[in-house]
Amino acid sequence: MQRKSFALAAALLLGFAGAAHAQQGDVEFGLDAGLIVSINDGTDNLTSVCIPCQRFRVGFFVSDQISFEPSLALNILSGGGETLTTFVGGPAILYHFTSDPSRARVFLGAGADIAVLDLGSATVSQFGIQGSLGVKAPAGNQLAVRLEGIVGYSFENSGDGVPSSVDLGALIGLSFFTN
Repeated sequence: MQRKSFALAAALLLGFAGAAHAQQGDVEFGLDAGLIVSINDGTDNLTSVCIPCQRFRVGFFVSDQISFEPSLALNILSGGGETLTTFVGGPAILYHFTSDPSRARVFLGAGADIAVLDLGSATVSQFGIQGSLGVKAPAGNQLAVRLEGIVGYSFENSGDGVPSSVDLGALIGLSFFTN
């Protein structure tokens, strides 16, 4: 069941990415460092600081102001004889309030993700949604610094005992544009 969820998520990401790239425009490659606080329902909260890379993302501009952006993150946490591995991937749509990439561009994003959690004894999946507000500030001809605040909600997976959570975070990253 978990492998089917993962395979379906990967196929959707690749399909959406191909369709978006075929439309038009630049491609944005990015890496983000981040601070994420997960407020879990009924269990301990979790704070993660990932430097230099919280996630990898690729943005496909389908117009001057709208981009489709799948992202991937892999985290491995180990301690006390236990290991937790998480793989998170999902698509987002970003709306840029200006179309001029030579100026700072404020954007608003909305997306979904699926997390595959390997708890050592079991592998479970969890679906989530998120929103973001950020800015991309040019730092050269094809580079930009990206600052982003995020809020997300991960739904409970009661069949596997995974509680719901609210995620609050701040990301800082670099973006490289192909054109």
